[in-house]
Amino acid sequence: MNKKSFLRGFGSGVLFTAVILGTSAMLRTSDSYVRSRALKLGMVEKPQKEETLFATQTPQPSVLPTQTNAKDDAKSKSEKTTSATPHTSASTTKTSNKKQEKKMDTEKKRLEKDLKAEEKKLKISDGEWSSDVSKELEKLGIIDDSKKFDKYLNQNGYSHLINSGTYHVSVDDTYEELAKKITGNRK
Repeated sequence: MNKKSFLRGFGSGVLFTAVILGTSAMLRTSDSYVRSRALKLGMVEKPQKEETLFATQTPQPSVLPTQTNAKDDAKSKSEKTTSATPHTSASTTKTSNKKQEKKMDTEKKRLEKDLKAEEKKLKISDGEWSSDVSKELEKLGIIDDSKKFDKYLNQNGYSHLINSGTYHVSVDDTYEELAKKITGNRK
């Protein structure tokens, strides 16, 4: 087999593969495919932002049409009959959305407060590196970025002073407090 024939065959194979993969990628990532998969998984569409609604537009439903139930249909029908103009309907939607946002913010704050108050146990074994400890703290939800904390430990001379043991740590702890806890305040 000569080099020219090999390159032709190889090139044809690459082109054929590119066409097949490109076509399949386009089919799997189309909007209709993604929406149908989301619907099958029980997801709902995100409602439009209020700023994008105009006085002449009617608000879009927050749930895909096939997922509405009889209560939702009755509610939407009563809203349509009670509202004189689309603008009134949009303002009613704005009010209800503001109430929902306020409820969600309140619940979010409560959950964050509960999470912060919760202490967790960190167990460090002999011979663990500072990066291992940082990753464990990130898994526990105590810190957001293990690389930043590991960098802090290295830059401030804590990384080689880490002691094995079990420590009570909290989300409220600063990097310095965490470092002092796991080193036994040696520095």
